[in-house]
Amino acid sequence: MMAHSYDANFVFLRSKNPDLDGLMVEAIILNDASPLKSSAEILLRVPEIDLRYYLERWTNDLLGWVKHFFLPELMYWAWTENPGASEYNSFDPGDQMARDEILLYLREAFIAEAEDWKNYCRAHQEKADADVTSTEWLEREDELFDQLAQREKRHRNHGT
Repeated sequence: MMAHSYDANFVFLRSKNPDLDGLMVEAIILNDASPLKSSAEILLRVPEIDLRYYLERWTNDLLGWVKHFFLPELMYWAWTENPGASEYNSFDPGDQMARDEILLYLREAFIAEAEDWKNYCRAHQEKADADVTSTEWLEREDELFDQLAQREKRHRNHGT
């Protein structure tokens, strides 16, 4: 079993150029060894994430929420164009209460799905072949998830 982990920074561009305005990009900070470093500090590229079933549905729901309430021109692809976006059609894009309630639901769904995935990975690791000798990556993911869950609980309890 192999775990893939990397940090990614995504931003939405704001530009007078209508072809670029609202475009989601991945911001990559260039290291000193990069041949592009003499021209730029940060490289912007169209992001690509291979979730391999992990949080795919949740990501589609989140992007659909962003599209409906903030960026109606947002386009994304996950097997089809803008999956999950139509689920919000019954809500007025200006309804802040609905927007906030849906976001709260998405946050809770994220925690639940990440916990389910963590349990699945742990069970799968326990049944893995003898070739896999280390669970260090899974233990680190457990720690990170627990930190996220604790931060989320503090956020909910303090309303910040």
